[in-house]
Amino acid sequence: MSDLIPRLEMLSVHGSESEKKISGFLLNDKEHNITTLSALALGKECGVSNASVIRFAQSLSYKGYSEFKLEYLAIQKQNTLETIYDDVRLEDSVVEIIKKAEYLFSQNIENSINLIDPETLDQLAHAISKADKIALFGVGSSGVVASDAYQKLIRINKNVFFNADTHVQRAYASMLTENDLALAFTTRGNTKEINQALDIAQQANCTIAAITRYGKTPTSKLADFILPFAYKERHHELGMITPQLSQMMLFDILYFRITALLGDTALSSLKRIRGNFVNLNKN
Repeated sequence: MSDLIPRLEMLSVHGSESEKKISGFLLNDKEHNITTLSALALGKECGVSNASVIRFAQSLSYKGYSEFKLEYLAIQKQNTLETIYDDVRLEDSVVEIIKKAEYLFSQNIENSINLIDPETLDQLAHAISKADKIALFGVGSSGVVASDAYQKLIRINKNVFFNADTHVQRAYASMLTENDLALAFTTRGNTKEINQALDIAQQANCTIAAITRYGKTPTSKLADFILPFAYKERHHELGMITPQLSQMMLFDILYFRITALLGDTALSSLKRIRGNFVNLNKN
């Protein structure tokens, strides 16, 4: 399934000025048929140059505007059908709420998986497996995800640090060297405390990675590796857990690869931990 519409939705809020104009026009304009619009014509409608339209298409991994337009048109009917499940409403029945929640969560997961670049994930997994120290950063609900990642990495015998206190996180960042790695979990990518810690880590020339929403953010500018996920602002405003589910899912996929790279080292560590748990339960 194409992830084009979720990308357009995210760029309409978090992209550059030209990306916001183009994606916003494509998502909201009902009067024009893009079939009849050249790159020049679409640029005029959006108030940008035709070169910006072409760069926009290429930034979404299409060879050019024509290829982008073909896929955009191909998914319009499907997207129209999907809007029925867009939001849960006050008047919805319990059955409707359950069905909409099922669609919402499954689509968010699927869209986030479609954003994963295998090469980036593999390079990050190698960097984590080789790092001397790993410092994790996250606050609030993203801090819960970081704590979960901390426990997983401990189990495969990685030298990892995490503390929910942001002052301690900055202290961890100051301890990093060029042989270490900083991994941030941030929903919007603009959390001041997280970016302050990453800025400290960057001064140490360590590898920086982030699991955050798709699009250009202050965090993405600091990171060497980004694992992006699909994100809708209204889900955050409602306090929904969809961003955290995506963060956890992305880290789990990354964790699978790290464990495979560590091989017997990780498996023997996991075996020892399971053995100790069994002995504790017997006693």
